[in-house]
Order: sequence, then C-alpha cells, then structure tokens
Amino acid sequence: MITLPNTDRARIQERKYILSTAQYNGFPMHKIIDMEKKEIAKNRDKRSKTNETQEKQVQKKWVTFTYHSPIIRK
Repeated sequence: MITLPNTDRARIQERKYILSTAQYNGFPMHKIIDMEKKEIAKNRDKRSKTNETQEKQVQKKWVTFTYHSPIIRK
C-alpha cells in the first residue's frame, strides 16, 4: 500500500478497504496501524539513504571504442 505509486485518493480507498477487512475478520486495529507506521518509517529511511549515496557518488562516463585496423594495437 505504501510503496505502490498510487494517487492520494486511491491510497485512502485502499487503506479503508484494508482496515474494514481486518476489522471484519477480528484483527486488532492497532496492529495494522503499527505495521503501517513501521512501513512508512522504513521507506523514509530508504529514501534518505539513497539520496545521500547519490550525492556522494561521482558520475563517471565510460565510452567504448571499437577498432578493426592492424595499425591500432591499444
């Protein structure tokens, strides 16, 4: 639910569906809310770590040259 690229409206509808299904099956609501909070925190940490590593990495460009001449050795 959290990692899928949905619109805000679709995300809200999906959350309502999950909560109503869980409530119908007798699953404790606080467990679902806790799982949701953990997932949000985990995704936030992933995004911040990837942003940090992208800033630290230097972009290197590599080009491949092919040759077919006996004059060129290296």
